[in-house]
Amino acid sequence: MKPVIWIILIIVLLVAIALLAMVGRSRQVEARRGEAADLRAEAEVRERERLERDAAAAEAQARADQARAEAEAQQARAAQLETEAQRRAEDAAQAGAQRDEHLRRADERDPDVDVVEADGRTLDADSEKGDREVPEDRQAAEDREVAEDREVSEDREVGDREVAEDREVAGDREVTEPHTPDRDGDPDGTEADDRPRQV
Repeated sequence: MKPVIWIILIIVLLVAIALLAMVGRSRQVEARRGEAADLRAEAEVRERERLERDAAAAEAQARADQARAEAEAQQARAAQLETEAQRRAEDAAQAGAQRDEHLRRADERDPDVDVVEADGRTLDADSEKGDREVPEDRQAAEDREVAEDREVSEDREVGDREVAEDREVAGDREVTEPHTPDRDGDPDGTEADDRPRQV
């Protein structure tokens, strides 16, 4: 064969190889494009899922925030109610104390009611007033008692002396006065006894 024919055959062969290579490369490119499109579609699906989940999470967070706010409001309300309950309990206790004080004062002023003290003593209004005055007048009362005791002792001594003198006078008169017989001749008659004696 002539060299020209060999050259033509080589050129045709090279062109065919180039065409085959281009076709194969084109197919690979198309395949990659298809894979890329599929991946993008999958990514879009995942994005939609993410958005949905984000929305659900935001909704759940909003519900949690609302529940937390409601809980805080309820806690604040509970604290307010507790404070109000304590205040009302204190008011009730104060009112009860005032009532007891008024009843106690009424019992102290009522002469028909006996007041029982904490130490077990039973006092009415007059005795309670006297008991209140006792600590203040204790010294004066003791002085008065001492003075009264002295007066009683002196009175007793004077009385004893007077009785002794009366007895002595009576004895002297009995000794000095003679026994006179009565009308019936009885020396122990009652005539002399019937006469009043001067002491």
